Amino acid sequence: MKLASQELSTEHKTILLAIKVVEKICTILRADGEIDVRDAQNIIDFIRIFADKFHHGKEEGLYFPAMVEAGFSNEFGPVAVMLSEHVEGRSYVSMMQEAISGDVLDKQKYAKGASSYAFLLTSHIDKEDNILYPMGDGRLTAQQNNELLEKFKHFEEQVIGKDKYQYYFDLVASLQTKYLS
Repeated sequence: MKLASQELSTEHKTILLAIKVVEKICTILRADGEIDVRDAQNIIDFIRIFADKFHHGKEEGLYFPAMVEAGFSNEFGPVAVMLSEHVEGRSYVSMMQEAISGDVLDKQKYAKGASSYAFLLTSHIDKEDNILYPMGDGRLTAQQNNELLEKFKHFEEQVIGKDKYQYYFDLVASLQTKYLS
């Protein structure tokens, strides 16, 4: 049986790949190197749409409520921590966006926000994959998992669509080739 947490963990792999690109971009910027401002904006778009609106949207709107229904608190404990880290991550992405003005990139401000985001999300994903999701797997019934998978599918179609979903995978792959090869 496929678990809802497995689908979320699969999305984490793409997010972690994007984070590796972000870390490389930060290294370049801190060395006063140049990057295409469009790449800096594309990273922000990926984070805001794929990582936040799509992935975190599934967690916040579907997975975490199912965990709460299964007896977890959303005010204290692991779900609450994940929710607060989502908020913290958004503040770093805002800092990254503020570092872009037209075709001008404030390298240090962007790198500060981007590296803070990368550090937070790397730890955040590790906690979800290795602590939160296994806890959820232990409490969610087969029926709840199947319902979540159906809700995920509907959410994906409504929020991002199949074409946009593929677009973000392709975007990360092209950035990976450009910055990590």
